[in-house]
Amino acid sequence: MAHPDLNLLLDKSLGFAHKMLKEHGEFFPFGYSLDLGGKVAMYGVDTGTEHPPSQQVIDILSSHYKQKAEA
Repeated sequence: MAHPDLNLLLDKSLGFAHKMLKEHGEFFPFGYSLDLGGKVAMYGVDTGTEHPPSQQVIDILSSHYKQKAEA
């Protein structure tokens, strides 16, 4: 059985992905995090272009999460 925090993040992620697919037929990479106080935050990337390469978005998100983990 998964930890309740993981279920919360998965539910948020799947809900957003489902909404984007329903409304737009696609979505760009995104992520959620949960801080030690239980606050959920969503992260996306604005590269300044309408259709950035997914790998670029993934690299930026990965860097962000790495910095948060190190802090």
